[in-house]
Amino acid sequence: MDWLWSILPMVPTVVALIDYFRRRPEFYWFFIIVFFPTLGPIVYFLVVVLPHSAVEGAVSITLSERRRKKELEARIGQAPLPGLLAELGELYYKDGQFGPAAKYLADALDKGIDHLEARFYLGLACERLGRTRDAIDHLVKVVRADPKFRYMEAMLALGRNLEADGQLRDAEAAYRQVRQTHTYAEARARLADLLEKKGQNGEVRKLYELIVTDAMGQPGYIRRREAPYIRKAKLWLKTHAS
Repeated sequence: MDWLWSILPMVPTVVALIDYFRRRPEFYWFFIIVFFPTLGPIVYFLVVVLPHSAVEGAVSITLSERRRKKELEARIGQAPLPGLLAELGELYYKDGQFGPAAKYLADALDKGIDHLEARFYLGLACERLGRTRDAIDHLVKVVRADPKFRYMEAMLALGRNLEADGQLRDAEAAYRQVRQTHTYAEARARLADLLEKKGQNGEVRKLYELIVTDAMGQPGYIRRREAPYIRKAKLWLKTHAS
């Protein structure tokens, strides 16, 4: 068993390196992880991994996107063209910096670039900033133009914000629209929440059972993304066992 104890200290380094090559943060993190095998992986997870994990739905920015972000910042200083502003705003959103994201995306729209991608990300940024009414305004425009935009992610986001704003009937309608064509656990779980408040536990049970059943055949990355809703479904079914 001595060999096992000699390998165990290497595990955090290996895990950190795997995440490094998947996430592609700044290059210096590679040397921190490798040359400081005990402290390096800990610092890496605290500084790089946890902040992104704490942001629901955030997409970790790649090394090439970081370079592009710096390039755009320099170019916008010389010529703030709407296309560049929109692209930079999306990169800021993906990097979890929602304030700058909202600013650049709003500037892009003010300058005349009204494509759905920019307005969608602006709606998401407003949601993260707690600006629910602004988020609704932007997301409504997106789904009116294309109800199935981004595989109905815009409709799902609209439902979340309508719910947060107390517009529960419209939120329920949005979640039902998503459910018609997609199996997102989030949409089902949020719909189940609204229906439970109305005492419709029969439909609530069916929704939670679908979440658990579908999770069994899903790829690992989808199960990880939808883990909070899967856990919620299992807990509800356990506590409401007939």
